Amino acid sequence: MTEVDDIREAYFREGESISAIAKRFSKDRKTVRKYIDKEDFNCSYRTVASYVHKRKKALCGTSKGTLPLVHRAGEAQVDFGEAEFYENGTLWRGKYLNVSFTFSNAGYLQLFK
Repeated sequence: MTEVDDIREAYFREGESISAIAKRFSKDRKTVRKYIDKEDFNCSYRTVASYVHKRKKALCGTSKGTLPLVHRAGEAQVDFGEAEFYENGTLWRGKYLNVSFTFSNAGYLQLFK
């Protein structure tokens, strides 16, 4: 299956001609054309996951799909919005301010009538 992928990549990504690909992979031009025109990728999940793992490692230098979170001291995230809340049994509709300090994982919330 990887040879088919290599042939398709040579054609679609690298822009090689069918004749050049046939010569490079020692295949008939009709076979190369069949692989290029093939639309279905009927294979198992494990095959796809393995391929994605290898490509990600080749492109990014690592197979991890995460970025480290860095929070600087003194920076905050602020959200505004509307909320309904009860005070002494009375339903109020008002605004709120939510401030999150990501470095210390602390927060502040203020409701406004």
